[in-house]
Amino acid sequence: MNRKAQVAALCVLAAVLSLVGLRWLTHPPGASKPAAASSAHAKYVDNRQCLACHADQAGQWQGSNHAMAMARPTAQTVRGDFGDTAFTHSGQTTRFSMRDGKYLVSTEGPDGKRADFEVAYTFGVEPLQQYLIALPGGRLQALQVAWDTARSRWFHLMPDEKTPPGDVLHWTGAYQTANTMCLSCHTTGFEKKYDEATGSFASHWSEPNVSCQSCHGPGERHVAWAKDKAGGKGKSGAADAHFGLTFKYGLRHLIGKIGVIHGIRGIGTHIDGLKAAVFNFFHESSFKLYRCMVCCYRNFSGHVGVIG
Repeated sequence: MNRKAQVAALCVLAAVLSLVGLRWLTHPPGASKPAAASSAHAKYVDNRQCLACHADQAGQWQGSNHAMAMARPTAQTVRGDFGDTAFTHSGQTTRFSMRDGKYLVSTEGPDGKRADFEVAYTFGVEPLQQYLIALPGGRLQALQVAWDTARSRWFHLMPDEKTPPGDVLHWTGAYQTANTMCLSCHTTGFEKKYDEATGSFASHWSEPNVSCQSCHGPGERHVAWAKDKAGGKGKSGAADAHFGLTFKYGLRHLIGKIGVIHGIRGIGTHIDGLKAAVFNFFHESSFKLYRCMVCCYRNFSGHVGVIG
């Protein structure tokens, strides 16, 4: 079995095990569905409304990996060295530079010709930072040359693979289109909006990061609830008990989500990490859950909707 076939088989195995585990975590035998207000018509609000009222939580969130999950490139958000540096992989040199305040990547494009591509977004912050490039059809493509924030160096995510233009693993290929999966976890209120007829995307999100509403659900009703409460118009019952919020993830669901996202992170980071994907699913999920609880301990201990 060749290397690509092994990679595909391991991907399928990891995906199946992840889905089985997630199914058990989110729908355990005999478990009842927690009551919560419907979010069918609730809308996302500007995250600044959340941060303005919840100063303690805002302080913990700002500067976190969630807050920096995705951002426009600026001197504050870009970690990589764009000072006319270069990285060579399989005979192809990629250069990183700046011009007129824009972060540029000079590399091989979808047609095999070298061109300058402007960075549209930073993606993640540690242990590595990737960069998204906007291509025709509404596609945001993840560059495979990433910045190692621990060692301060450029490196290739698949160092042993040959990925020429036209290959699905090339940075312009279908497997590197962030709209298909990556953006749903790095943004809040993500809508893929893929048009099968034209093969294009019109993706949309409410916040370009993992904000409060990523887990707590759309905040429109919560804002209304808070205003009513402040005016002495608080309501009793289930809606009041949930503070006007619909919690998107119960504790079991959250464990599964963390495991799926972070547990198989090796697939997108290092091809060799595929062999450890199943182990990582269980090992990293518990650690990531701990980190979530450090920040959101009040929610886990006090909200029935979150415990789920």
